[in-house]
Amino acid sequence: MVTEPPIATRPPAGVPQSRVAPLIDAVVARYASDPHVEETIRAREEWLERAGRVFDDEAAYEGRVATFHEWYALTRPLEGGPPPVERYLVEEAQQLPETDRECLRALCRAQWSLWEVLETAGTQLRLFDLWGGGRFEVLMERDLPGLERGDLFEARLIGLGGEVRFTRAFLFHPREAVPAIERHVELAHRRGDDREAVIFRLAQVRLRCDRYRNIAPRRIYEQTLSRHDRSGSGT
Repeated sequence: MVTEPPIATRPPAGVPQSRVAPLIDAVVARYASDPHVEETIRAREEWLERAGRVFDDEAAYEGRVATFHEWYALTRPLEGGPPPVERYLVEEAQQLPETDRECLRALCRAQWSLWEVLETAGTQLRLFDLWGGGRFEVLMERDLPGLERGDLFEARLIGLGGEVRFTRAFLFHPREAVPAIERHVELAHRRGDDREAVIFRLAQVRLRCDRYRNIAPRRIYEQTLSRHDRSGSGT
């Protein structure tokens, strides 16, 4: 596995976790309105094509909307330039309190990956970055019920207030599918696949599990990912 540098965790103490979600919402609101409406539509279509089309009557809808908002705000280049969060920080720097600026800087450095739970202890988690290979101690604001050693999920980590924390969007993969995912990630590394492409590919498989509940998730992941790996495609 490729080892990446650890997340910076230098913001001063007192930067509240509660500001993360409102600031992401503010970034999305700013860059989903004029003159960026057409760009938002293009981004939404791109995300649906890559992560899977989900409809508003599906149970996964709200969670998928949150993942789209984070991807649009924190990851996707805006009109060929930096992501919206970086533009927002520059444009609003003089109007924001220092704590908000520090939170936005942390969001600019957010690390998006697939995380495997190594250990749980109340609101403390020890995670392994399945793509980058690093290990992280993460502080949660609250317990995630049912979260256990061996679970695997998509999320973003940020360094905030001297601690490593989550943003707010999660996408959990079935525990029984973890071996198939691990094999797929290893092969994706060998092929030189892009991290984002792998995360989106797994999100599509997760959506398929939601829709075909009469088929074991392990089987869906194994068959879908094996078919992709045999094709040798990195897309």
